[in-house]
Amino acid sequence: MYLMKKKYLFSLILFLGVRAITFAQPSIEYEANRLRLNDIVQKTVVDYFPAGDSGEDVLWDFRDVVSEGECYHVEFCCDSDSVFLSIDPSTLCKYDQTEDTLKLLGYETPLKFMSYESPIPLMAYPFHYGDYMETPYLGTGHYCKTLQMDNSGTLSVEADATGSIILADEDTLRNVLRIHIIKTTSVNLYHPNDTMAVRESAGNLKQEIEEHYQWYARGFRYPVYETSTLTCYDDLTLVSCVQTAYRNLPNEQILLNDSINEEIQRQDSLTMAEEIDIFPHEVSFNGNTLILRYDQLADANITALICNAQGMVYAQQSTHQPSGESYQMSFDCGGLRRGEYILYINVNGKVYNEKFQVK
Repeated sequence: MYLMKKKYLFSLILFLGVRAITFAQPSIEYEANRLRLNDIVQKTVVDYFPAGDSGEDVLWDFRDVVSEGECYHVEFCCDSDSVFLSIDPSTLCKYDQTEDTLKLLGYETPLKFMSYESPIPLMAYPFHYGDYMETPYLGTGHYCKTLQMDNSGTLSVEADATGSIILADEDTLRNVLRIHIIKTTSVNLYHPNDTMAVRESAGNLKQEIEEHYQWYARGFRYPVYETSTLTCYDDLTLVSCVQTAYRNLPNEQILLNDSINEEIQRQDSLTMAEEIDIFPHEVSFNGNTLILRYDQLADANITALICNAQGMVYAQQSTHQPSGESYQMSFDCGGLRRGEYILYINVNGKVYNEKFQVK
């Protein structure tokens, strides 16, 4: 039985809009995405694939990205001087990591050693869609421990896309931010006892262009997919182009026991649950009786009000129902004056509005 007493419900503030349910925009954050000491990240090698579109709300379909069966580990640790390191089977990188920036100090491979005069910013915290940074750099080192190696160039980092990744049928990662990195390098190789003129001659110059894409999914610390293209030139003549791709899927990152990202996932799961419509319904009005027919896809507390545009409540019903089908509420509207009214429905906190006209 609904109430026929007239009263004002100021707390609804005219209740004319449905509550918006949105996720936080994906971004790279220090606490959620910094390189973490003692983490061991597994990267699975997959077939190289095109990066796809840039922009907002992009849908990347990676269902056909096939694993090559090979995987390797990246370990994060510190050396005896407390310099932060990443170590994989082919490369050791040195970093300076603070709460606002991740910077590359240098790297080592079995053939190369490189140290940069000024650390190169690889990531700023936080980093949002549309953010861009570009840095020139200089570095010195050696090649095969016999040739001196000078590097100079530019590194740019851009958050160029947001969207969702389809991993498999009925398995989609949402709130994904893609990072696009381009590193251009001029490489000068020479013997330590070469004269300055020989060192600067064109015959010693090599060029490298590296292009990387990284897909970060909100709630996971490390990229879930990566691609890399390294193109090498000898005095501007193409020598080689090597393309690789990797993945580090959510089920692998869960093993890292990351409490910060676990909480982000939990909050996003709650938001997703709110976003699911558990209340398919329809409203009919014959001039005297308004009928609300509905199904419930989950147990729910339901409150329904009939109000006018000024927030005056003319009728109210509340109920708690288990999940089921073919439920109904009826409202006698025979005593209402002519005009426009709103049926306000609150289902477990999600609001629906239906307008109707009394003639």
